[in-house]
Amino acid sequence: MSSLRSILQHPDLKRVIFAGLGNVVKSDDGVGAFISKNILGGGRFIPLTVEMSLENYIGKINTLSPDIIVLLDCMDMNKKAGSYGVFGLDSVKGYTTNTHNISLSQLNDLFTCKAYILGVQPYSVDFGEKMCMPVRSTAGEIIKEINKFSILIED
Repeated sequence: MSSLRSILQHPDLKRVIFAGLGNVVKSDDGVGAFISKNILGGGRFIPLTVEMSLENYIGKINTLSPDIIVLLDCMDMNKKAGSYGVFGLDSVKGYTTNTHNISLSQLNDLFTCKAYILGVQPYSVDFGEKMCMPVRSTAGEIIKEINKFSILIED
């Protein structure tokens, strides 16, 4: 497992794509899209909101030639709601995500760069547009951390 901070602070990374996945009408499942929509972008951080159609963005992502991509998503890790972790795509076989047309194991072969997933433990993925407070709070912390480093890098 890597950490978000180690990715954000890595001096050799010139371009990092943060791709927000999930279904925004299934409660906490929309957390990845929520995070990507609130990343400032600019500098070396590129937010990309893909929701449930990541496979439609593979060409665009590879054309942008990122050093890494971080997939932001809801992920069942059998932990407390709002918990999160950063994992290499090749290490997430034991975890499940909820709303994708392509499996995570297949994705690793489609990117031309190293790929990670930042997974946030949901409380509910039932229909509804509201995230639970622990997931929303974690999303806010992640957004704040990414945006802080985006500003620091640009100065």
